[in-house]
Amino acid sequence: MPRELRVLFFSHYFPPEGNAPATRVHAFCRRWVRRSREPFQATVITSAPNVPDGKLYEGYRNRLSQRECIDGIDVV
Repeated sequence: MPRELRVLFFSHYFPPEGNAPATRVHAFCRRWVRRSREPFQATVITSAPNVPDGKLYEGYRNRLSQRECIDGIDVV
């Protein structure tokens, strides 16, 4: 029986922010989730999106915990 592979990624940046680190982390995790031959879970721990202006993006709040799924990636 195949076991589930898991990756926990910590990053300051993640989409909807459009900077290079956010784009790179999203691309890595998305590729792992989509191309893995075994069940794969990717979780990203990040902060509320606010780069480059320091203002929260619409739909987000500055709270202790917020969770969503983006392209099969669990984002906390």
